[in-house]
Amino acid sequence: MDKTQPHPVFKLATELGPLIVFFVANAKFNLFVATGAFMVAIVAAMIASYVVVRHVPMMAIVTAVIVLVFGTLTLVLHDETFIKVKPTIIYGLFAAILGGGLLFGRSFIAILFNQMFNLTPKGWRILTARWALFFLGMAILNEIIWRTQSTDFWVSFKVFGVLPLTFVDPADYDGIQLGDVLRLVGVRRALAEGAQLAVENVTRQRKFQVRHFMSPRQVQLLLRGGLINWMKERLSGSPESRGA
Repeated sequence: MDKTQPHPVFKLATELGPLIVFFVANAKFNLFVATGAFMVAIVAAMIASYVVVRHVPMMAIVTAVIVLVFGTLTLVLHDETFIKVKPTIIYGLFAAILGGGLLFGRSFIAILFNQMFNLTPKGWRILTARWALFFLGMAILNEIIWRTQSTDFWVSFKVFGVLPLTFVDPADYDGIQLGDVLRLVGVRRALAEGAQLAVENVTRQRKFQVRHFMSPRQVQLLLRGGLINWMKERLSGSPESRGA
């Protein structure tokens, strides 16, 4: 079955819309209202995606199921713990899938990104292991934040907290030692030009390249300072926003 190509704004709305709804509802009301709104928004996004492109990514389905289960527990029991632990479950699940695949000799990262990277089987195993460790670290970080910080801080972390970057040359990883100071160089210009990001190892006075996984629309959102600013520019009809 052929899949139609959706408008970039539609793709942006289905990917980021539920998170923005969650953030705004929590800011204006409370976490329980935000949880209900998030559940409705994520179901609406899945339905819209299926209607338009006749396809819903498996990762989106898994995330939605976990959101609905833990969101329902949050609302029925009136206990915000369940929605806060939801990211821990998702990150832990991804870490287990990637790590478990390695134990059986499979690299699921290779299956997803084999057209983006030209790596040897050993390179794919290393990349998969590092992504598994990343998701495990995110699960632990989520537990630390929701247990020690305010709800508003946790919501901000959940929505805006992390931008994964990967090494263009995996060998550059071995050139970094514990305690090294790293600095991103020329981020705005590199993002605007669609280039890879440069990282300077200040301690060892060397540079290397990293790659992000943001879509062009997500890059525009970041350069504009967020969705609200981007929407204001779109509505005002500024030439810069029309070129986005």
